[in-house]
Amino acid sequence: MFRVFLTKINLIDKIEFDIDEIGTPIPFKWGKCKLATTSFGHGITTTPLQLAKGYAIVTNGGFEVNPTIIRENSEKLIKYKKRIIQENVSKKINSILR
Repeated sequence: MFRVFLTKINLIDKIEFDIDEIGTPIPFKWGKCKLATTSFGHGITTTPLQLAKGYAIVTNGGFEVNPTIIRENSEKLIKYKKRIIQENVSKKINSILR
């Protein structure tokens, strides 16, 4: 489940972005040790953009965020809302982060 969550918020694979000059996480093999160490924040590499995207998803009610430097039509963004995590989970995590 934890691995699926990290994949959904795009912390494991290269993130899609408007420019190509972004970092790529170092690939690794999952195992018991890797699962244990990632659960407390060690053992995987992420970029600052991936981290910002992950926090945005967790704190905005669980909706997917696609970072961009290009301003888009706000109506287009409102229509597409894919939920990654449940709203009540997001609320609980927000209080923990505060």
